[in-house]
Amino acid sequence: MNKNYSVSDLMAMYYENEFSAIEEIALPLFSAKHNRKMKKVFDVFAKNQTSAYNQPVSTTKRPLNIRKRILIAAIIIVSLAFITGSVIAFISNSFRGTVYNDNTYLFAFDIGDSPTVIEEEYTLSVVPEGYKLYKTSSSSINKFTIYRNDDNKELIFEQTVKSEYNSHVNTEGYLIEEIEINNYDAICVEYERTTGISSAVIWNSDEYILELHGNFAKEELIDLANCNEIESF
Repeated sequence: MNKNYSVSDLMAMYYENEFSAIEEIALPLFSAKHNRKMKKVFDVFAKNQTSAYNQPVSTTKRPLNIRKRILIAAIIIVSLAFITGSVIAFISNSFRGTVYNDNTYLFAFDIGDSPTVIEEEYTLSVVPEGYKLYKTSSSSINKFTIYRNDDNKELIFEQTVKSEYNSHVNTEGYLIEEIEINNYDAICVEYERTTGISSAVIWNSDEYILELHGNFAKEELIDLANCNEIESF
């Protein structure tokens, strides 16, 4: 499934939804006699619209034709692109967002009847060897847990209610990949830098949006996420 749409893609979809069906409607054909009668009717109507002060009353504006409506829609979309600094939309089964030059702003799309507050706090039941619970921080809508090893490398686990989830994911020079975590919709990004590899894995679990971040290859975090879903939190 394509998940990145340019302005031209959005315009094509907008045209298909709004205007393509209109062009398929056949225009009615009227006889010349009918047209002459209608012209007389409109001429009389126009004369009757003159006010007592001989000031013509403004006539009703014609509705914009299809081409002008499409042009206006294009101007609106391009203007919004300049205002927001982006021209690409991110769309997946469970996430929507906007792609900027250096990040992608994401929010949850498939919310369903998920909790609006944290009803059960999750902790990882499976952690990489050498990592121990270091710090936790929580609110009514989010829980943030850090695991750390003896080399001070960190593994971050986040739990957020779906209706409140939003995140700026670093995608400067990187692409978001759609995956699955234990049959749940998920996305991931892997970063290769001079300091090493790090990754982020985000998935739409039963009731919450869950995330893993750390200095791991994406395959390692995907396996870790799958293990925790299977073993339960």
